[in-house]
Amino acid sequence: MQRTIAALLIYLGLASAALAQQSVFVPATTNQIAIAGTVAASTRIVTGVAGKRIYVTALLLTPVATGVVTFTTGTGTNCGTSTASVTGAMTFAAGQEVNWGTGNGALFVLPAGFDLCITIATAVAPGALAYAIF
Repeated sequence: MQRTIAALLIYLGLASAALAQQSVFVPATTNQIAIAGTVAASTRIVTGVAGKRIYVTALLLTPVATGVVTFTTGTGTNCGTSTASVTGAMTFAAGQEVNWGTGNGALFVLPAGFDLCITIATAVAPGALAYAIF
């Protein structure tokens, strides 16, 4: 009996350590925007809020072949200051699309107070982006 209790306590101790490492916060979509056209230079699509983060929760893009899409983050006009890549340059072939996320959980998490920007080069890449800010 004592061995069973000891084994149970060890198991519960290990399970507690594993659970302590898991996030209890799961962002869900609160806003969405349409993405359309060609944007040759970095353009702000979501404005950051001081002290809060942007959580991208879903992304849908249906670019034309040879479309090149890049997401960046930063401050200032069109992410021109403290710029950092969120994704690399994604080049698309005919029929390719991006359909990431369900709107419940984060795909990308930006630094607090930073904007989200997009560059769409070569060909149009219409779609939508869902996000939450807090």
